[in-house]
Amino acid sequence: MGATSLKGKPYSAKITLEDKQLVDLRNKHGRQLEEWRKSRFGHGFDCLTHSEARYLTNTENADKIRNRIVAEQ
Repeated sequence: MGATSLKGKPYSAKITLEDKQLVDLRNKHGRQLEEWRKSRFGHGFDCLTHSEARYLTNTENADKIRNRIVAEQ
């Protein structure tokens, strides 16, 4: 598997999700959001990039995340 990026912010330079980041994300939003993602996209938080997980961790609640995803599709 490979990935290419043309540009991004400094925190986007790291692709791989760190274990602590995964724990922090699960602690903040619980398993319900992760299960919703699995049913909708076929994968959980463990398949996110560092930047994706950072965005979700910085979002205040799971409802806002779900609503934004649904609105963009």
